[in-house]
Amino acid sequence: MSSTLCLANLLESTNCDLAIISEHKLKPNLLSYMNSIDMRYKSISKTDKLNDLCNCTHGKGGISILYKASLQFSIEEITETNSDRIVGVELKNKSFGSIFIFGVYLPADGSIDNYRQELNALDDLYTYYINYGKVVIAGDFNASCINKNLQFTNTTKSKELKNFVHRHNICHPYINTCNTLLKGPEFTFTLKNTMLDYILIDETLVRQLRRYEILEEGTFSTTSDHLPVIACLELDENPHIDLNNFSKLPAWHKINEHSIKEYQDKLCAPLDKLIQEAQSNDIDINLFYHNLVNTLINTAKDTIPCNMYNPHTKPYWNADVKQAHTKERNMRRVWMQDGRPRGMQHESYFNYKRAKRDFRNIQQLANEQYIEETYDDINNAAECDIRLFWKLIKRQKPKHSKVCQQIIHNNIVHTSPESICNAFANYFEDLYTPADTSTFDDPTLKEMNKAYREIQRVCKADEDLYLPGGIITCDDVSSIIKQLKRRKACGNDMIQNEHLIYGGPKVSECLSIFLNIVVEKQQVPSDWQKGLVVPLPTFGKSTALEENTDTPSSPVLQDSWLSLDSDDSGLGLDEVFLDDSCVNIPPTKRQKTVCDANSVLAGDTNLIADGSSCYSLPTVPGKHKDLKSISPETLTDVLCGRYSDVISSFRVIDCRYPYEYDGGHIKSAENRYLHSMIEDLLHQTSVQVLIFHCEFSQERGPAMLRHLRSKDRQMNTENYPALNYPEIYLLDSGYKSFFQTSSDLCDPIDYRPMLHSDFSADLHHYRRVADVRHFRSKSKSWSSGDRTSRLSRKVIF
Repeated sequence: MSSTLCLANLLESTNCDLAIISEHKLKPNLLSYMNSIDMRYKSISKTDKLNDLCNCTHGKGGISILYKASLQFSIEEITETNSDRIVGVELKNKSFGSIFIFGVYLPADGSIDNYRQELNALDDLYTYYINYGKVVIAGDFNASCINKNLQFTNTTKSKELKNFVHRHNICHPYINTCNTLLKGPEFTFTLKNTMLDYILIDETLVRQLRRYEILEEGTFSTTSDHLPVIACLELDENPHIDLNNFSKLPAWHKINEHSIKEYQDKLCAPLDKLIQEAQSNDIDINLFYHNLVNTLINTAKDTIPCNMYNPHTKPYWNADVKQAHTKERNMRRVWMQDGRPRGMQHESYFNYKRAKRDFRNIQQLANEQYIEETYDDINNAAECDIRLFWKLIKRQKPKHSKVCQQIIHNNIVHTSPESICNAFANYFEDLYTPADTSTFDDPTLKEMNKAYREIQRVCKADEDLYLPGGIITCDDVSSIIKQLKRRKACGNDMIQNEHLIYGGPKVSECLSIFLNIVVEKQQVPSDWQKGLVVPLPTFGKSTALEENTDTPSSPVLQDSWLSLDSDDSGLGLDEVFLDDSCVNIPPTKRQKTVCDANSVLAGDTNLIADGSSCYSLPTVPGKHKDLKSISPETLTDVLCGRYSDVISSFRVIDCRYPYEYDGGHIKSAENRYLHSMIEDLLHQTSVQVLIFHCEFSQERGPAMLRHLRSKDRQMNTENYPALNYPEIYLLDSGYKSFFQTSSDLCDPIDYRPMLHSDFSADLHHYRRVADVRHFRSKSKSWSSGDRTSRLSRKVIF
């Protein structure tokens, strides 16, 4: 720690928010010393356990992250890095989510295996945490990912580092995709003038990189061989508000005439004060809007009854969750009665923490299952009547189709597609080509000037004020408010239509003054840039919440203003006319085949998916109405050969995770828990019957069955309704039910549940490998186009 004074000067000079320090001589007994370098900073540090306090050899050392205690973030250490050379923290903020920052000090010795082991640990961390936020990796990598430095470094290490960077599309200022201007030397290791120290940023964060600078040698230290690297990231505040807020809204449907009058009376005084403030020339639009919103909300809160707690906010709360919650609360009471001791050596604390962990796991599983079932219901509602849909399409489809046969342009008849396209191109080219002809002369200019003078007359309120569109009056605002619908969702400002509808004439007066100021100053409140984003499920991928399915909800006051600014005389294409000479085109042979096949399938629901025969096995009403389910007893008969006269071949597909499968499975069952494993079935020899299942046949089994059917349909699109596997069943109630009735047909004779406490690490691993969704809503920017500056926070490394 010979550079402590230099480090303190560096922190003081740059005023950085975080500092990543890789120190060759950082020993275990010095970790607490890191907190005393600068009292503004706290530290999270690690040191190599192999470090010899007496003889610190080259290649060993420690890594530390210093962060300002005053940062407006929730900062937590990432403890499970599986390395003594990697330390991590999570910066969490409600506005933009999480940023995971890792400090690294990779080995400098000649062992490639040691270097690859540490880099693999870093690879695993990046692969995992990039799914939950943005990732930054900084420190001494003891290798270079720049081609010109390869000859001066360990080539094998540098290639490993370069592959890691390219594999994950990680960015740094020395690649073409980064447009940030680099300042300072093009090296950080002064002995060989090579780049060994980096701040690596994931591709989603690189656009917010505002500065990347390597300080000159001797700026702060003359004893270190490595130069400091500084990066500045500007973090825009998220323009969206969390949809899952639990603020109680007014129960407008429960109001009466007395509460309406009380609401209007209490609004008068504060709104009169706002109207007086609006007379000032230097009015702050954002402050005025904020005060107006707070006045409406607080007055409604005092006079209008609020909605009570809705017990349906947790519809996934089933008997298992309730039982686990009860156990957790009981264990907590015991722990509190025991004096609230801390530490796993205390039995009450250990039992409470274990019950709490089990409750959260069961709650999360129940929530995921409920969401999956909800999406299944949505899909079923859209897809279960697909045969009826095609029947109606066929019935309502006109007997003859019409297409345009020809067009006439400049008295020339065009019939071929190419000539028709060229004729349209020539028409629009002529239309938009300026021409100095006699057709554009005084009459046209007079009409334009007349229209312009009329606009000036309407918009000019007085000699000193010019408002595009004219003055917005109280009557204009009142007429728009009367058109608002009740019981609609509010925007991010929590203002509902009813706040305006029941506000009376004083609200209209205040709004008209405010909207005129907005138009005059050509500035809108910053809250009008924000919106709520409501995720909608995409049919066909019921667990995917895709960006293009988001629906924004803008503030009510903004919608009112847009209504005032709208023009009823819209310009658009209302109808499409077809010429009488259009030709008739009969349906193709394949269309007729598809329609006939759908008619057959719609006529008999007991037909297998290709319509070639009926189902061979007796089915039972299952939880998934769109799938054919068989009972455990039927599967037992199949395994014992009692259906060999109707089934020539079959395969049982176990969709549970490997540790569940190894703990007990149906004899001859195949373990396939990934989509790729399921898709491999389509490239193998087909069998007559497939039987899918998981632990309860509620989530994984049905999902894999549907995935196989979907891919099978895609593969056989041209041969519809033919399929590789037309006869597929789902084992009702899954392996658990089968084990209870026919355990002698299991190998080994045992049952290991998915939530077994001894395999929580395996569950976490396989969930990540299988890409289990957690249904986090995504947000995207819906900006109203205001040019006012956006709030930002800067994080400097």
